[in-house]
Amino acid sequence: MPDTPARICRVLAPTVLCAGLLGGGAVVLAPAPSYAASVTLTDATHDPVRLDDQDDDGELETTPAPDARAVDIEATDVVYRHHVLVVRVHARGTSHRVSPRVRVRAGGSDHGFSVDDRGRVYDEARGGGRRCRGASVEWDGPADVYRVRLPAGCFGTPDQVRVGVQLTRVGDTTPSSVTLDDAVKGGGGRYYYRVGLGPRVARG
Repeated sequence: MPDTPARICRVLAPTVLCAGLLGGGAVVLAPAPSYAASVTLTDATHDPVRLDDQDDDGELETTPAPDARAVDIEATDVVYRHHVLVVRVHARGTSHRVSPRVRVRAGGSDHGFSVDDRGRVYDEARGGGRRCRGASVEWDGPADVYRVRLPAGCFGTPDQVRVGVQLTRVGDTTPSSVTLDDAVKGGGGRYYYRVGLGPRVARG
């Protein structure tokens, strides 16, 4: 079969703008964007907030909590290689009372991974908490680092993801109060879908 312009366009459609070719002009290549397999997110310090009980109008009271060292994120390293996503959160301090929360945007799906008091990792976005088997969370007190390891199968093994991180601690002032900090400016809230997302990371 001869390589007609129309056939070439059908084959190269993902990477070629074919209008010029079919019209007799030059072929314009439009390569798909490439993304790094790792990224580091930096965050201002002394910016955690505390969400306390609802006031008389039903609104959550939000107050600054600059001294909450164990949730105060300084930087976050996100690495996506092979079939594992590894997130290392550098904070001003660490505590076993702090729960890292990782939001993963994979294609058109959102996932919100959090850890329970037994160290098991669940996806808040799936049926009220589907367990992510093979995931782990570690606390490195001397280095003030939280490390979260997520098998890619827990979020569909996509080629690219966007990742957001939040550190939370419950019960500072009242049993239901939440102290938190996000790695990405503009995030924040009690729910995983309020965690801010960083740039795309490609599986390396």
